[in-house]
Amino acid sequence: MANEILVLDATMMFGKLIQTVAVLLTGLVAGLFYSYACSVTGALGKLPDREYVMTFQSINTAILNAWFFASFYG
Repeated sequence: MANEILVLDATMMFGKLIQTVAVLLTGLVAGLFYSYACSVTGALGKLPDREYVMTFQSINTAILNAWFFASFYG
């Protein structure tokens, strides 16, 4: 009986650890998106329309690679 309680406690602690790590990583990703929106998008918004579209098309072309897909969908 005592072993079952220890296993249950260890399982619950592991679950709480996983939840804490998930919340922390989600917050970090949200912060990354926020900083990108405030800095890069704001600066690019000052470009003329044609250069703005060309810049984002260039970014889209550069980001299409195996490393991005592995990290994004992984």
